[in-house]
Amino acid sequence: MRFCFILEQAAIATPLPLALADQLERWGHTVNMQSLESLSTTAEAFPLKHWDACLARISQAQGAEVEIALRLLQAAESLHIPTMNNSRALRLLHDHDGIVAACASYGVPVVSRQCVLTYDDLVTLPDEWWPLLVTPIDKTGEGDSLWVENRAMLVQAEMEATGSFVVRGPIARPLSLVRLTVAGQEVRAFRFNRWGVQVSNEMSVSETMLYLAQSVGEACGLDFFCLDVAVQEERLVLLNVQDFPDAAPIPHATMSIAEYILHAVYHHRLIREQNEEPETGPLGRQEATLIPAVQERRYESVAYLL
Repeated sequence: MRFCFILEQAAIATPLPLALADQLERWGHTVNMQSLESLSTTAEAFPLKHWDACLARISQAQGAEVEIALRLLQAAESLHIPTMNNSRALRLLHDHDGIVAACASYGVPVVSRQCVLTYDDLVTLPDEWWPLLVTPIDKTGEGDSLWVENRAMLVQAEMEATGSFVVRGPIARPLSLVRLTVAGQEVRAFRFNRWGVQVSNEMSVSETMLYLAQSVGEACGLDFFCLDVAVQEERLVLLNVQDFPDAAPIPHATMSIAEYILHAVYHHRLIREQNEEPETGPLGRQEATLIPAVQERRYESVAYLL
């Protein structure tokens, strides 16, 4: 089978897309990785009909690049080429207010404000934004997050005053940050940083985590995604939704996610061969209940992570 990965520039060198492409090629499939930067001049002539499936990661793309990716996905959908997430869902991910509204009916708490700022703009934020999470943007996307209670604490942190920062607030100090990665019906969880120190060990998926992942997937129409979650004393707070699973710290997860991609595309093809009209994504899960992914080995549960 022939797969096309449409990737924002920050994702080109990140581990999981590369690992998935490598795994699919090891199984005899063809993978073409296209950056949005290169597609900015070739999108109109891009031969979508040559591909059996298109996967996109555009969560951090901006402006014209987002529109290029969405037009390509809409064209793929019109040709009945499966995408892991449809264009309507990916458009929603670029509207934080839309995510808040979509999740509200499921009772999912979402941090109310999110934007990208320079350091000079960050230190002038009004009082109603604080306390907040500050996340520097590096060449591969978002880096480690820092919780700051007020401007004085931000200054004391001596953060690099160049570049851009993703700012989310207001939010009480989390006990930790957890990333939930979802491919079809399977959910994995790992702690992705602890205030500047990278932590990547897989952990047990709690019922609360499953409910949150299920709710966000249904609210936003997603089937292939990851969530950044702040763990607090009595609840989980959704910080961010990305349109591509991130399981790079979990080596054995790559094969499972690649298997899901193949299963979803083969399922789509089978429906087409039966002369039925497939839905234009999300694929695979439909309305199935999410379950914890099978872990390669047993991990200790962490009670305070709910």
